[in-house]
Amino acid sequence: MNVGNWNFTIQQGSTFNQLMQFTDLDGNVINITGYTVTITCQTFKGSGVTLFTWAASSGITVTGTQGLVEIDIDEAVTAAYAFSIGYQTTEMTDGTDTFRIMQGNVYLDKE
Repeated sequence: MNVGNWNFTIQQGSTFNQLMQFTDLDGNVINITGYTVTITCQTFKGSGVTLFTWAASSGITVTGTQGLVEIDIDEAVTAAYAFSIGYQTTEMTDGTDTFRIMQGNVYLDKE
């Protein structure tokens, strides 16, 4: 599986909302029922120092039959962030197999 590059900016103190839909090369929706998605941001690639982790418990919702992943992180959460730049990996798992689906830089636009 190819890993996509996804760089994004978080506006400190604002809700972060992103909606993704998984489709095949023909544009057909991929059913991701039974999968969960986790985004982990570290200080830099491979550092082992985690800045944040987003998962189902913190605002990631998977609607499997529609191939949708919604990320909805509350403004109170982003207000507490103090980093300037980090490196994220986005992984999808069904409990047996885990796939890295995206990676890239995360920028914090401070208030």
